[in-house]
Amino acid sequence: GKNGLGPTERFTIIRTAGPGTIAHDDEVAFQSVQGTYLTAMTSGYSGSPLMNYGTYIGTWQRFRFRDVSQHDRARPTW
Repeated sequence: GKNGLGPTERFTIIRTAGPGTIAHDDEVAFQSVQGTYLTAMTSGYSGSPLMNYGTYIGTWQRFRFRDVSQHDRARPTW
């Protein structure tokens, strides 16, 4: 929000492969303190591309973690 972080703007990062340290190229999900998951909509969607309403970790709730320290930031490889 404009005046600070609200409850739907704070997330726990979850490694979808199970417990362990998150590493470069791991798949992760973002769960809000309310228990919903950040959802990325397709480019054809007319609303906001990111919404916080997923009730489970499905295809649209999965993100790829990229450790930029592993790459040349001027020429990313992804």
